[in-house]
Amino acid sequence: MKKTKPLVSVIINCYNGDEYLSECLKSLENQTYKNFEVIFWDNKSTDKSALIYKKIKDKRFKYYLAKKNTTLYKARNLALQKTKGKLIGFLDVDDLWLPSKIKKQISFFADKEVGVVYSKLWILNEKTKEKKIHYKKELYSGYIHDRIVKNYNIGLVTTLVRKKTLINLKKLFDPKLTHMGDFDLFIRLSKICKFKAIQYPTAIYRVHSKMLTIKEKKEALDEFEFWLKENKKKLNLLGFKKLYISFLLRKFIFFKMNKNYYQCFKIILKSRNLQIIMKKILILFLPLFFLKKLIWY
Repeated sequence: MKKTKPLVSVIINCYNGDEYLSECLKSLENQTYKNFEVIFWDNKSTDKSALIYKKIKDKRFKYYLAKKNTTLYKARNLALQKTKGKLIGFLDVDDLWLPSKIKKQISFFADKEVGVVYSKLWILNEKTKEKKIHYKKELYSGYIHDRIVKNYNIGLVTTLVRKKTLINLKKLFDPKLTHMGDFDLFIRLSKICKFKAIQYPTAIYRVHSKMLTIKEKKEALDEFEFWLKENKKKLNLLGFKKLYISFLLRKFIFFKMNKNYYQCFKIILKSRNLQIIMKKILILFLPLFFLKKLIWY
């Protein structure tokens, strides 16, 4: 008897995403693996998103209109309630899946201990059309909690997650979070299941002008700091230190990019590691145009 291929539920959360939506949906229609459903969660959009989506007559593409606009992570939790698949994927309206994404990833779930399969991804600069690999080193597989706490490189758009594993968590996406709910979720998942990494891209993450504003980037940094304080006791000491160093570097680069040199110097004075201090001084004196070229996403 031929074994039934598992149903994959693909969640698309949308709030005014009409500019790139057609390309996003086309990337799903082009999937070589055909047993999937799409849960399109319209978070009270006011643009043409609903009209674009409803042009698709494929019964696998399902439309849900939120009763009211909510935060992204609450919307994702609501969309998850509508899924019927054994595996869950997440695709934002401005991103793309490569045609063989599902097919390449799904076989790894034959190992019952694997709860998450993820991969490398392309970063696409919409303005310049420049494209590059997000992370060139080898991604981690296995029980990787300690490793990803120190060096987190999981792109939500690349993941497939076993629904049963998600249900085993005490909570899904934390609705209190606005910017780093993905990070929080996969850190918690890494405590209870194996991860499998594919060492080539299966998705494209698009960088464009409508992404985070300066104000939102500052809010994201503040949320990261809040998360660190809330979870300090749940992390081992080395993991916490690595995350805090990473946070300070991100904060330092943010202040440098916004010419707030006073705050840059304050962070340098707090540093204790000579190598890290030298790295920050180098960044401080690096011309802004060159730094922007290096960090364009």
